[in-house]
Amino acid sequence: MTSDQMRVLSDCESIECIFSRSSVFSSDKCQDYEYLLDEMSSNLVRSKHKTLFTPTLSDTAFLLSSSGTTGLPKAVVLSHRNVIAALELSGSFMRYDGVALGLMPFYHAFGLGLMLMALCEGSTMVTIPKFGMNSFLKTVYSFQITHLYLVPSLLISLGKSELVRPDGLLSVKEVLTGAGPITLEQQRSLKNKLPPTARIFHSYGMTETTFIVTFGEMREDKPNSIGRLASGLKAKVVKENGDLAVDFEVGELQVRGQAVFCGYLQNDEATKEALDEMRWLHTGDLVMRDNDGYYFHIERRKQMIKYQGYQISPTEIEMLLLQHDSIEDAAVVGVEHDVYGEVPSALVVKREGYELTECAVMKIVKEGLSPYKQLRGGVKFVDTIPKTCSGKVKRALLKQMCYNEVLVE
Repeated sequence: MTSDQMRVLSDCESIECIFSRSSVFSSDKCQDYEYLLDEMSSNLVRSKHKTLFTPTLSDTAFLLSSSGTTGLPKAVVLSHRNVIAALELSGSFMRYDGVALGLMPFYHAFGLGLMLMALCEGSTMVTIPKFGMNSFLKTVYSFQITHLYLVPSLLISLGKSELVRPDGLLSVKEVLTGAGPITLEQQRSLKNKLPPTARIFHSYGMTETTFIVTFGEMREDKPNSIGRLASGLKAKVVKENGDLAVDFEVGELQVRGQAVFCGYLQNDEATKEALDEMRWLHTGDLVMRDNDGYYFHIERRKQMIKYQGYQISPTEIEMLLLQHDSIEDAAVVGVEHDVYGEVPSALVVKREGYELTECAVMKIVKEGLSPYKQLRGGVKFVDTIPKTCSGKVKRALLKQMCYNEVLVE
């Protein structure tokens, strides 16, 4: 866990002790992980023939940290009922005869869900402690990995990298990605390196929904779609005025079902903001649904850039920039401006071996998007884009990095 995530849990009065292998955060509640193992072993011996307690479906199963992309993370309470509801989908994500690569961290909802699903389906899961392109490719080849679970930035890197060759991915049957947008061109780049029969799936989910909300195979006729609604969930798209959106109208996605979380630990205000009286989860994500039931993610509502009455999606600009070979990674945030309110600012990671200037980046956006979507906040070149463990961009931190980079047109 990060220091911010540890701080959130440490501040909760109902938590008496936190066990960790690392010392990322100092607190009286933190104890060494090895101490926990010793205590568990001795308690198991003493209580071998008696039941310590009988859990119910409403009891807390996990406390997970929210992504914290726009501020401090919150402690998400997931019950046994939530977890069981999510595991009903295990057959769609794991195969009994499959070999999955466990690359996602198990303290994150997606990684934890995949690990539990592998246990449910009897799948083999091979884990690697940290991603490196050479070790990743060696693991896929050596263990004949059939199922890959990737964040978008990694999928994009695989498509662009010259190290990734089709003969090294011959065992791969299915690739699942989520936690961010993927363009049609990026899908094709990876697809060209996979066996002809391999399939790529895209999904959307939140820690607050235990696992995924929408899921579907990537289709040429549904570019950028996040799939259809997963079974066991209900959803509606609500416009800003409170009316239900019809097909092809944009609104906030709201979700209800057994997998929707119980609330935020000791944070009633945030819980009431996220869950209404009818237990509809207000996701804060703007989406559009087509007439075939496919959903398309537009942007996080709080991340829309408000420029002179216009609404600008950072994701749209990012997807355009990431299509260029000279750009390894990119992120866009809105920064305050005395005249315009907010303006888009880009942080860009150059691809090794390529020359790239601020003017060249601005030209890409100028030629590809409308005049009001231009990078009036400037371009800043960085070594890496700060992201969460699930691959989501840390927007709050990026805004801080860009604050002094605003240009007055």
